[in-house]
Amino acid sequence: MSINEFMNKNVQIIKLDLISKMPDTFDSHFFIKKFAKKFETEYIQFLSAYDKDQHQNVHKQIARNLQTNDTILGIKSVGTIESETCFGEISSNENWTKRK
Repeated sequence: MSINEFMNKNVQIIKLDLISKMPDTFDSHFFIKKFAKKFETEYIQFLSAYDKDQHQNVHKQIARNLQTNDTILGIKSVGTIESETCFGEISSNENWTKRK
């Protein structure tokens, strides 16, 4: 199952168990950390599907799915922000706010 298929299948869990518990404004890096913890087994399987650039490939797909499903998830993009990746590096990523 692809990352996109997995996230689409679990969109309500993502909305209720992850998005609803996040601050009103959060970034993709923050979301990915929570996603990786909630779906640890699947996340590891997604990473293992790639021979190189595992995290970059998986994280891009997770972030892309947020964009695709922003309305369903009740979030909207508010531009980009610099924040810490799971490796402690600072990089640009999407900043989100919950729809009211």
